[in-house]
Amino acid sequence: MITKAAGVPALLVRGWSHESWVQGYFPTDLPSDWRFSYATNDLSALVIPASDWSALTKEELGYYSPQLSESAVQTWINDVPDGFEIYLELEHPDIAQTLSNPGIADLTATLGKNFAGFLERPNALREAMAAGGETWAVESSICDSSDPHLQRESLGAVWVGGTAFSTRPDLKALADFFRHLLRGPSEKRPDFIVITEPEVTPTVLPELETLVELLCESLSP
Repeated sequence: MITKAAGVPALLVRGWSHESWVQGYFPTDLPSDWRFSYATNDLSALVIPASDWSALTKEELGYYSPQLSESAVQTWINDVPDGFEIYLELEHPDIAQTLSNPGIADLTATLGKNFAGFLERPNALREAMAAGGETWAVESSICDSSDPHLQRESLGAVWVGGTAFSTRPDLKALADFFRHLLRGPSEKRPDFIVITEPEVTPTVLPELETLVELLCESLSP
């Protein structure tokens, strides 16, 4: 479960099957089916990209009979701690169509109490990722798990990336970036900062969490 001080955004990583994680984070002899649960030892939450779950078949989404082997989603969440939070990315511009997919109910049921809600992926994310640069940020909203159509905040998440986010993050550049991002009243800060760069592994994330916490303290009146 995510625990953070008031006014301090939670940092989330997006995805877990990145090549950089395979090469530099997961043990070389770890079966691929165990990677998700292994990563939860070093994370408190994770965003599953829309591309990783929206194309799953009904059989892959859930568990339907004693004769059926584990579904793909169940394989992901084996041995995941009870308090671990899983967010599902919703992709623009087809959010309504995605939410009307009957597989959504199967997926959230399979995730069970680990399911924490939907994160709406902003329209401009793909363009920002393609453009690159040292740092960039795109704002979006968070959808409450109980009613993703209605329960939206004007700013629930900021999606960030750039070359400064790496296995050896440029902390000076990121300090300037986060200071600009987090300026203003604490109640106006986003609830989540979603790091899109695959180079940020679970072993790198604590450095960034500490940086954000210190900046939030220094920026508080």
